[in-house]
Amino acid sequence: MIPQDKHIPPPDQPLRDRALDPNHSFIVQAPAGSGKTGLLIQRYLALLAEVENPEAVVAVTFTRKAMGEMRKRVLAALESAQGEAPSAPFEQSVWALARKVAERDQALEWNIRAYPARLRIQTIDALCASIVRDLPWRSRLGGEPRILEDAEPLYREAVHRLLEKEEDALACVLESLDNDVPRFEALLVRMLARRDQWLRHLTEEMDSASRLRRMASVLERLVENALAALRASIPRDLSEEIVALAGYAGANLAATGSSSPIAALAGLDSLPGDRVEDMLPWRGVAELLLTQAGAPRSRYTKKEGFPPGKGLAADMKERALALDLSDAFRVRLHDVRELPTPVYADRQWKVLDALIIVLRLAAAALRAVFLDHGAVDFVEVSRGALAALDREPSSDSALHPGQGIRHLLVDEFQDTSHAQILLFTRLTANWRAGDGRTLFLVGDPMQSIYGFREADVGLYLRAWKQGIANIPLEPLTLSANFRSQGQLVEWSNRIFPSVFSGVDDMAGAVDFKPSVPYKEAETSPCIGIHAYRNDGGEQEAEQVVALIQAARREHPTESVAILARARSHLAAILPRLRAARIPYRGVEIAPLAHRPVIQDLLALTRALLHPGDRVAWLAVLRAPWCGLTLQDLHSLVAGEREACILDLLRDECNAPISATTSSESPNGRLDPDGRLRAERVLRVLDSALRQRGRRPLRIAVERAWIALGGPACIEADEYPDTRAFFALLGDLESENLLDGNLLTERVSRLFAIPNLAEWQVEVMTIHKAKGLEFDTVILPGLERMPRVEEKPLLAWLEQPAISGEFDLALAPMTSPGDPEDPIYRYLCHLNAARSDHETSRLLYVAITRARRRLHLLSQLQVSKDDTVLTPNRRSFLAHLWSALASEFTASLEDNAPDFDLFHADLSDARDIVSGSNRGPVPIRHLPVDWTPPEAPAPFSLPNHPLAETILAPRQAPESMEIPWPGDAARSVGTLIHRILQQLAETDTWRAEQTWRKSAAWRAALRGLGVIEDEIEPALRRVIQAIELVMEDRRWHWIIDPRHTLPRNEYPLTGIVEGRIARGVIDRTFVDTHGVRWIIDYKTGRDGEGERAEFPDREQDRYREQLTRYADLFKGMESRTTWVGLYFPLSGGWRAWEVDGSM
Repeated sequence: MIPQDKHIPPPDQPLRDRALDPNHSFIVQAPAGSGKTGLLIQRYLALLAEVENPEAVVAVTFTRKAMGEMRKRVLAALESAQGEAPSAPFEQSVWALARKVAERDQALEWNIRAYPARLRIQTIDALCASIVRDLPWRSRLGGEPRILEDAEPLYREAVHRLLEKEEDALACVLESLDNDVPRFEALLVRMLARRDQWLRHLTEEMDSASRLRRMASVLERLVENALAALRASIPRDLSEEIVALAGYAGANLAATGSSSPIAALAGLDSLPGDRVEDMLPWRGVAELLLTQAGAPRSRYTKKEGFPPGKGLAADMKERALALDLSDAFRVRLHDVRELPTPVYADRQWKVLDALIIVLRLAAAALRAVFLDHGAVDFVEVSRGALAALDREPSSDSALHPGQGIRHLLVDEFQDTSHAQILLFTRLTANWRAGDGRTLFLVGDPMQSIYGFREADVGLYLRAWKQGIANIPLEPLTLSANFRSQGQLVEWSNRIFPSVFSGVDDMAGAVDFKPSVPYKEAETSPCIGIHAYRNDGGEQEAEQVVALIQAARREHPTESVAILARARSHLAAILPRLRAARIPYRGVEIAPLAHRPVIQDLLALTRALLHPGDRVAWLAVLRAPWCGLTLQDLHSLVAGEREACILDLLRDECNAPISATTSSESPNGRLDPDGRLRAERVLRVLDSALRQRGRRPLRIAVERAWIALGGPACIEADEYPDTRAFFALLGDLESENLLDGNLLTERVSRLFAIPNLAEWQVEVMTIHKAKGLEFDTVILPGLERMPRVEEKPLLAWLEQPAISGEFDLALAPMTSPGDPEDPIYRYLCHLNAARSDHETSRLLYVAITRARRRLHLLSQLQVSKDDTVLTPNRRSFLAHLWSALASEFTASLEDNAPDFDLFHADLSDARDIVSGSNRGPVPIRHLPVDWTPPEAPAPFSLPNHPLAETILAPRQAPESMEIPWPGDAARSVGTLIHRILQQLAETDTWRAEQTWRKSAAWRAALRGLGVIEDEIEPALRRVIQAIELVMEDRRWHWIIDPRHTLPRNEYPLTGIVEGRIARGVIDRTFVDTHGVRWIIDYKTGRDGEGERAEFPDREQDRYREQLTRYADLFKGMESRTTWVGLYFPLSGGWRAWEVDGSM
């Protein structure tokens, strides 16, 4: 045991030192708590100290959170290098590495502290986007498109377009699904979201017969690989024994004419091979050695080929019972029963062939939808990056993105997908061992838990053994655990060997690697096991409350977390926490749509979108900002089932007061209080409806909500939820996807933002807890299972091909009423086995979040005779059962409910939860005479050093009158900027492409919010500008390929005269004379008679801004700098030299 002393190096320190060698490539397994991020940062700093420019070192992560954490720690290390060296070994190593980087920074004038964006620490999506931006033509995306976080509405639009086509293949697929169009739509939408897994395998043009031969050969290799793995798993000392027993039993059964598969083993003199024809004898071996459930046989009879008797018969039976089958061999032998014959039946192939055609058509329809909307999803960006890299890079090609990269580091490598592996392979295609370029992959296969995102842990295992492309990787396994106290680490080392399979497997099984505790073991017990009879979760929830209260009482400053496999598993626990008044922070736990303020905002938005949405309008009138009673609503709409609520409201508010208050009125009008409330709300909504189309819906809804008094109806901690709603509304509008039903569906996917300033407990799913740690971890609901996913339209499995790439095995869903197809069943079986292995890894992630204490809670199923039943195999409890069954059973016996402990303090709380003794709930609404408060005085920061550059807008000279453009003009300018960027990045643009692109430009203008009446005039201005630009010699000089260091739409941030300055430069390059040019495009138009004066006025207006841009560059380089204004609508040009900083 190693004491908790930061000055003592961990036992694996030599491996950590080895990982810092900048001349070698490594793949590192870093188990939980082993300091993976720290090692990654050390490696990154070590490589920075060796390169000529910081952009040559690229670190890739999979989440923005991980990217931000790594960047923050690297910058902190560079900052600390300015001070004294720390004393602890790890911090001292980081300081020394950062010191070398700082020296190189100064020597080569990198100026990283002023320009931290030069550190290329980015997500995998950002890396793909940068490749697309640098190679727009090769990517086939024409530059960096707008990327949607959620593209499902576009998937649905693509499917709807597909369904409008008359295609024989489409009819065949629909017929196979009994023409269940909604189900087909849902399944195909899911397939489009995952097309990065299958589309690249289906793009090759070939006829049906060729496709059939290719698919059959893939199935054959799948079967043969399974048989080869089975043969390899047999212990050497058992091979001859199994052959002898199989030959004996087979001969006995063959002599009796038995139809048992064992009879096929007669005359066997060696183990079956790994060819397709060997499946039958292997099935005979499985029948011989295993029960139908896959367990080793505990008895042998004449049915298995072992007749009763003495002598040889008794001896052979004894030898069979003595066989000790390893788990790996037993599992693979049982799986051979599922192996399909690799031949597609005629009907099955007809459906599969049609489905392949339909999928290709759906992908093409989706690309057309993307083009119309001017937006794509992350999958399309990834495919664009792969397309850009899909050619052999020459050694002198400056265009290849991998050329400038000397070192590539990949974090969380165990969660890579096939498409991402292909990206890394192509990015490093011309790298060679020993050429000074290195690859550093770090991760932990025991923590690969993102299979639902197409992560495949088998890719990590393959890279461990074979490397990546041409790069051999030296494997390193870390062992020190810096997170958990010794007792927890030793307990995990004892439990998890039985949880994991014990063998690395391309199908997703990984071997457990034990850790060495760095912290001392505590003397008090740290593992709590709590079992209960199945009672709906009530007793478990109360036990969770008791555990939290005990932890807070004994260790008030320590962190406590409840981790659940799924949000639904917290249904009984969260009400108990609220009832016990335990403040908790739920991370993506509470659905945003359940919040009353969001329900009211959703109703307001739907009402403004569609005056005919009666439910939305009634909800608006019932909301607290209006507060009409149910009687008022009934009086307003009674007998008017077809009328528009807005029209009824207008009629009511415009009618004479005497008529509305008359008791003889046939419509039963509003009472005076209700009328006053309705009039105030109608004024606001009428104004909002008149402005609809003149301003973005997000602004219209927010202004209406504020004018109605929405902010006065909520608490301060609800504001973050409203901001999330308005942000979503803005995103949907920018994506041109405004629809009430879609908005409702998208809101249902969001979660309330935790607003507590203080909390005692964190509650989250295990996936969200990845990378975190807590002093006490509580894992409830170990017996619970995840929901069963609907079977896919197409079952597929990627597997290694002979070429080194991957092949795709496919099978279509079985038609309703038909027998289940064995190929489809087998592929689903393999995917289920992968999911089962991932469950083990998810359990490992959950348990290793604990630093000091761990509590495992589970309900047990007990039969009528008090026998504890075996848990469902898909549950966490089943994975722990072989190691902890006795502990859980003992806990069940000792854990009779202590009502004095659990119930006495919570009896009142349960009344709160259940609603008993609850009086009438008062309706919240604003007073009838409510008026908006006065706006506060303008906020200013006159003495703040950042006020000028960040908060205050740049002012033009007082004598200059600036004609600000309207909405359509601004949108035209935005689109022209995008097109000029594409023109600058694409050297193969032809004039005829202008009209071909007009449909996409029309969609882009629509997406920018240009109203329909102004679309065509705006489009004509765009086309006119681009045609003029293509004929302009000045423009062709601006994009001259002889220029060096070109950048377009270049974001730059730095410090100028002690203040933060930032900007996005339209075009910059260094000309053949070594002059740095900074060019800004200006799409404003000169007025009548101002053609000569307009460029001069614009030069005066933007002189200060361009000088600030030049100052940003002067912090990075020393060269002559010129700036220019280019006017694409007129061909105008103004340029001048910038002498120095302002």
